[in-house]
Amino acid sequence: MDDGDLQAVRRLVIDAFRWVDGHADLSRVFGSAEVVRLVGAALAAPFGDAAVTVVASPEARGFVLGALVARELGTGLVLVRKQGSHHPGASMQVRTAPDWRGRELLLRLHPDALRPTDRVLVVDDWIESGHQADAVRTLTTRCGARFVGVAALVDDTTQPTRRRLNLHGLLRSGDLRVDRR
Repeated sequence: MDDGDLQAVRRLVIDAFRWVDGHADLSRVFGSAEVVRLVGAALAAPFGDAAVTVVASPEARGFVLGALVARELGTGLVLVRKQGSHHPGASMQVRTAPDWRGRELLLRLHPDALRPTDRVLVVDDWIESGHQADAVRTLTTRCGARFVGVAALVDDTTQPTRRRLNLHGLLRSGDLRVDRR
């Protein structure tokens, strides 16, 4: 994907995005056929040469983007569940550091979901602190797989966090218009 295509995808996401009562609403973004068609390629592009074998995504919106990126990269998709969701069978779990709201989340993954030969890309919709991505990385390495990096629709982390996670975001929240209706 060249820079012109990437800018076009960013513009489509920005145009579809809305803030509703101070909260990010991505439903219109996912409701755009053009965004769905293009965003997987945009998120996958920085990792095209990373030999990714599996995409891992935390629920819930991460599942949508993870599936699009997995399709683009020709890989499988591993679903990382949060506490309270249906997750039958044995699971490994890790608790995140507190997020921007002060919540700690329990993330779970089936121990046989990844193999030691897997190279894992984490994909999510919005990365604020990087704590969930860190937790998924921990689960990945506990399975013996190799963590490759993180792709996100919106990246609001610091530069040190971005480097540590090899995080590539399509947008920053400041790129998203506040007063759109």
